[in-house]
Amino acid sequence: MAPTPKPQAPAHTGTFEISVVGETTGQTYTGTFTAKNKLSKLDVLNADRLFSEYLGNRDPARASPQARVLAQRLADLGVRLTGELPAFWVASNLGEQLFDDNVLLAVYDGAMGVELAFLKELKEKALRSQQVLRDQATLGDGESPSGA
Repeated sequence: MAPTPKPQAPAHTGTFEISVVGETTGQTYTGTFTAKNKLSKLDVLNADRLFSEYLGNRDPARASPQARVLAQRLADLGVRLTGELPAFWVASNLGEQLFDDNVLLAVYDGAMGVELAFLKELKEKALRSQQVLRDQATLGDGESPSGA
């Protein structure tokens, strides 16, 4: 007896590319990144731990607003980015040693764009499913889905 194939899990990652000239260094940064399209509960906890470590394990309210935003972005990227990373990202210790804020922001925006695209796709699937259910309910009343 042949094994029953398991349903395929949805892809949990997406890719994005950046090509940015650093506003401070003038260096061009290019690369393709793979990011998780949704964080697991453990990812959220790990990001929170990294956030705390970036702030020196002190009360975030005592850190400057700039430090909190930077720590949040680096922590999120630390758990969200996966797979092979561009050489410049690895060389900068995963963004920590970059001088160009706009490069870090481009990577962060790209990673968040992967999640936003995934959520948009989920919403569209849900709307299509709702329409199918409405059509089936209409058919159950003896009407066709087109209303004819």
